[in-house]
Amino acid sequence: MNFSGTLKNLGEIDISQLKEVIEQCSEQEWQENLLRQQQFEVHYQTQSLLLLFCDLDAWPNVRINKEHAWDKYAHLAKPIMDEVLSKHYPAGGTILRCVLARLDQGGIIKPHVDAHPSFAIGHRIHVPITTNDKVRFTIDGKPHHLNVGNVFEVNNLKKHSVMNKGNSARVTLIFDYIPPENMSSINLID
Repeated sequence: MNFSGTLKNLGEIDISQLKEVIEQCSEQEWQENLLRQQQFEVHYQTQSLLLLFCDLDAWPNVRINKEHAWDKYAHLAKPIMDEVLSKHYPAGGTILRCVLARLDQGGIIKPHVDAHPSFAIGHRIHVPITTNDKVRFTIDGKPHHLNVGNVFEVNNLKKHSVMNKGNSARVTLIFDYIPPENMSSINLID
């Protein structure tokens, strides 16, 4: 969603339980679903644990699917999302996507703008789970360091990129929330 500026820091949140489980995640699990890497060229150097993902082929008709990681991680991710939404956004909307995204050391996400119409009506929320001092998230030419345990809304309608020049992976819980005032823009399909 477009807003004045590039990034909103929404404050701190406890991610300790999710972090503990994610740090035990196997490499095989990170490689199980390559949907994001195959659909979006800019994410080819990332790995994902998909919890919720939407079928947008018939936009504005939207089907939200529980994906392969839902059963294992939803009980940890959902309370984080619920807390963020209850503190910062109006109730009555829907979460279109929820993913745990990993960018390994040396990895990059090339500069891009999230162009699908769903991004114009939804809030893109990032909750860093792991990072290091050499990860840079650049939005509209401005570098940012997203601290673990904080919540950020990203203006993903501005050009953005990520590079990890550190020696450990960056993992972020990312979810997209369509607020109630924008729900008339989509037709949810069960």
